[in-house]
Amino acid sequence: MYRKCVAGMTSEHVVSTVLENVDGITNLAQRALKIKDEANQFFHDQAYDVAIELYTKAIELDDQQALFYGNRSMAYLKKELYGSALEDANMALKLDPGYLKGYYRRATAYMALGKLKLALKDYDMLRKALPNNADAKQKYDECQKLMRKLAFEKAISVDHDKRSIGDYINIDTMEVEATYDGPVFENDITLEFMKQMIETFKAEKKLHRKYAYKILLAIRRMFGELPTLVEITVPPGKKFTICGDIHGQFYDLCNVFDLNGLPSETNPYLFNGDFVDRGSFSVETIFTLFGFKLLYPEHFFMSRGNHESDVMNKMYGFEGEVKSKYTSQMADFFTEIFDYLPLCHLINNKIFVCHGGLFKDDDITLSDIKKTNRVRQPPDDGIMCDLLWSDPQDMNGRSASKRGVGCQFGPDVTHKFCETNALDYVVRSHEVKPEGYEVHHDGKCITVFSAPNYCDTMGNKGAFITIRGDNLTPRFTSFTAVDHPSVSKADGICEQFIWFHIMTLLPTLSPLAQRRILSVLNDCPENVENRGGAVAFVRNVEPILQNGPQCGLVAIQMVAQAYGLPTRNIDEIFQLAKQKGYTNYGEMFSADWLADIATSLWPMLNIVVENVPSTAEMEQLIQENALLLMPYDCDKNHQPSNRRGHNAHWCLIIGFLCPVKELETVTWNATIAHTCSKVTHVFCIHGKSRHLAVWNYSQLIASNFNLREASNKLIDYVIPSSDLSTLRNLCLVVRCHHSITAFNAIS
Repeated sequence: MYRKCVAGMTSEHVVSTVLENVDGITNLAQRALKIKDEANQFFHDQAYDVAIELYTKAIELDDQQALFYGNRSMAYLKKELYGSALEDANMALKLDPGYLKGYYRRATAYMALGKLKLALKDYDMLRKALPNNADAKQKYDECQKLMRKLAFEKAISVDHDKRSIGDYINIDTMEVEATYDGPVFENDITLEFMKQMIETFKAEKKLHRKYAYKILLAIRRMFGELPTLVEITVPPGKKFTICGDIHGQFYDLCNVFDLNGLPSETNPYLFNGDFVDRGSFSVETIFTLFGFKLLYPEHFFMSRGNHESDVMNKMYGFEGEVKSKYTSQMADFFTEIFDYLPLCHLINNKIFVCHGGLFKDDDITLSDIKKTNRVRQPPDDGIMCDLLWSDPQDMNGRSASKRGVGCQFGPDVTHKFCETNALDYVVRSHEVKPEGYEVHHDGKCITVFSAPNYCDTMGNKGAFITIRGDNLTPRFTSFTAVDHPSVSKADGICEQFIWFHIMTLLPTLSPLAQRRILSVLNDCPENVENRGGAVAFVRNVEPILQNGPQCGLVAIQMVAQAYGLPTRNIDEIFQLAKQKGYTNYGEMFSADWLADIATSLWPMLNIVVENVPSTAEMEQLIQENALLLMPYDCDKNHQPSNRRGHNAHWCLIIGFLCPVKELETVTWNATIAHTCSKVTHVFCIHGKSRHLAVWNYSQLIASNFNLREASNKLIDYVIPSSDLSTLRNLCLVVRCHHSITAFNAIS
């Protein structure tokens, strides 16, 4: 990738180098387009800061392109700079009201900012514009569901009989299976239990749900008794450690304990919010932190971050992870528990610690903070909002936040807050820093961030701060990321398995498909060198069942749906095919005929009939947003049919699954280094089943090559004069000129 060519260069140097390389393009519009293309490379490499700078340069050259603003908006979303993302999405839509990605990005920003009504309006527009787009419908449903949930909570907020989710949890009915060999505890958590639980998590095993719920019930009671601002006393000579964001990076959390010692009464810790989301091990992280809080309630502290909220957990993975590893009820219980987390801490009356930062208003005192009602979802304004969302800036005064919520506060604001409240300095987190920490505002404001190589891409160090009770001068320890499994084992499915949610969300897999995937990975040859795991790319396409021998016609209907194109009635497709003389009953024995029908109905489809691609070619096509339509003979008798087309079909290839050598090198548009191409499988859908099929690609090719002759039972079907040369070793490679379903992709 391009970024690897400039490794070690600063962002400024990279941008300068790119600009020098395009300086010879005299046409400003063409130069802007080339800069945009370079920015896309960095976006795909997840170098979002560089991408943003380059998109900005492109906009400076040509500020009338909605696409430029739309792409920069997406990069801002990746950086969680929702205010800037919203501004760019609005500009893109002003320039081009038909730019659907702009609505999607604006809705995403609104959603993150808690402006659910505005988000729902945009999602509704997308849903109506793209009635067959599953992602648009899903986003609309999720937003509507969240709005109803919040409205219900508001309606019952004055009800004194409001019950906790914990009231409905009965631990006694939860049976611990005889096969469970993980940690257990009866009444109180012990250090031995914590050590065993950590080792269990390292082995990618789950804590039994009975003990998971016992921890959650106990921590809910404990947090419910704490104030909004917790005061901590560190005795003279005693050490105290402050950590920043962890974001589900469990193995890096364990590394902190390896470097600095496990929590104890003589080694107290404060973790300053954003424990979950982003990383793949948020469940393991939060249970570890909750466990130590229960074990050492007076020597282990936790502040709420902006990611300890319902909306963030839905958007950035924690809710889905909890549902995958446990239950929806547990995910809802976490939401309730997070509402009771303290918002900030005061150490020895001199160090103020919160996740985000300071306030839009002057003269906020510690007393004002103590009075703040925290048992709620974060609001979009006020003291609680600022504590969770604000950021420091170099200039004096305050500025609107690029995040779209909270504010940016300058050195004068920090100095005044410290003076008003007799503080030495403020510690906050919330931002990635190259060394894991940064000192701002003449030493009065410190950022600490404890998730090294954030999201496995940023290359930053993590850090923690140590102080002593009689010497509050901060000491910083930076550390690098440690190795971790690609993902944890989820219900026994896949040892090392990455799902890339590139196009849309992964389709719900049937138990049969799940077993097939597990079998694929388990059958990978053990002697393959440098086996790194497996990677999957897959689109979300709703299956359409055929009526009679219409598998080809149904397949092109699914293609149109995948690209968000207007729907056609299957009878309309059939009648067109019949008028063209291609079919009598819906059968389709020519790749060229099927391509002609599809492009007649959907001119924006670019369809090329090609020879069946090799494994590597197929993967490249899927990665390039193409779909493949392939005929195959499912009974392998060299004939396309025994019974009116039921044993020869068209399938739609929408993704693939393959072993890879180095998971960390795999990106959406990177060439994949195989360990064994023979075990590459494809994800297929076809008109005979609602389930996603998982087939060996080599066997599918062999099945296609079986199409050698037409059955004599097909006398009343339309068969091309060239017999089956119109099917064998052929497939349709489909692209879309105006694909609008890949909302998360850039153009």
